[in-house]
Amino acid sequence: MLLSTRRSLVSKWYGRVFNSPKDHVVHEHYLKVVQNHIKPLGLSSENQVYEHTISSHSYVSEQLAHVRFHYDLSPMQIVKEWKRRPFYEFITNLLALIGGTFTVMGIVNEAYNGILAKASIGKLG
Repeated sequence: MLLSTRRSLVSKWYGRVFNSPKDHVVHEHYLKVVQNHIKPLGLSSENQVYEHTISSHSYVSEQLAHVRFHYDLSPMQIVKEWKRRPFYEFITNLLALIGGTFTVMGIVNEAYNGILAKASIGKLG
């Protein structure tokens, strides 16, 4: 992978130029940073990662041309933790699915038999 491609994956602002074709243009840039705490399964080490969101806005103002940067460091943290589910939980869910299917098929069968019984004696409608 080329170095420029890697840098563009890090930030969409990398190498970007903000020109002011007119006088009195204000460029505002917003950066929001959120900390991620990743806890993988097994013996892997925990990781601290910072994700960011970037947006820009340009407009004409009566003031002199200038640039504003707004940084928002989030006090919240995202924790991503992987946990294994026990095998008995899988068996319980599988049996619940089979039992629910059996129950619904029994209801459908009884309704169908009821309609056939009424149709055979001529009381269907």
